[in-house]
Amino acid sequence: MTKIILDFAKPNDIDDIMTVETPCFTAAEASSRASMIQRIELISDTFIVARDLDQNGRVVGMIVGPTSSNHYITDDLFVHSEKNKSTDKVQTIITLAVLADYRKHGIAQKLLEKNGRN
Repeated sequence: MTKIILDFAKPNDIDDIMTVETPCFTAAEASSRASMIQRIELISDTFIVARDLDQNGRVVGMIVGPTSSNHYITDDLFVHSEKNKSTDKVQTIITLAVLADYRKHGIAQKLLEKNGRN
């Protein structure tokens, strides 16, 4: 297995992010490029990517989710993002995805653990 590091998403990651998002979800379920760009801009502190250092830092997995005051995910979280608030007590997850060639190596677990610590 190659060397994987976890990092926060950056605007220049968008092509890699969409390469992860598209095959992991159906066309109806996958987030749009515009939605992902908005999430990077607004909630980058809870948009964590897994990078393969042997592939020049290519994004091979991700976990995305805004913080919330609600204990339940609502449909609007998938369409519109707002900045995370320091008063929010709940961490939501709206996307957890890992490229097929990188599955079964604990990457999703590491992303979940990192997300829970932020």
